[in-house]
Amino acid sequence: MMTFYYALGWAPSLVVALGFDPSQATIVSVFMNSGGAIGGLTLGLLSPRLGLRPLVIFSLAGAAAAVAVFGAVPPQLVVLQLAAFILGFLSNGSVVGLYALIANVYPTTLRATGTGAVIGFGRFGAAFGPFAAGQLLAAGAGRGTTSLLLALGSGIAALVLLASRIRPSDEN
Repeated sequence: MMTFYYALGWAPSLVVALGFDPSQATIVSVFMNSGGAIGGLTLGLLSPRLGLRPLVIFSLAGAAAAVAVFGAVPPQLVVLQLAAFILGFLSNGSVVGLYALIANVYPTTLRATGTGAVIGFGRFGAAFGPFAAGQLLAAGAGRGTTSLLLALGSGIAALVLLASRIRPSDEN
């Protein structure tokens, strides 16, 4: 959530800081959100065939890489739009997949409570990501360093999920 909300919240400001006008930055956000919608849909369509957990791990790792790349791409509008689309595709796909994965882990009697607790905990990351980015940028860290550091949220989540033994609940 930290990585996702950093990208979603700061992308327009980062594009403006590169010298583009706010309307062009908005177009970059449209590309990111379009990628997100298609990424969530794609993950949903592929998960019955490829498995939800591997797709979420792939999406999380890809989102980490995409955030780092978005922080390093040259200030060319078409390149930023393409990077934003890929970033949205992977980061939103991973968030959608995490919600579905979490719901499948808990038995029916605990599903609402467990899922709500996990989503509530994720709100801390959602608040921390944009805040941390603001602090880093204000301290002069720059777009590349800030993006690389905020990519760690998705990267660590991918590693934790890869190393965990989280499996869907046997109870339907």
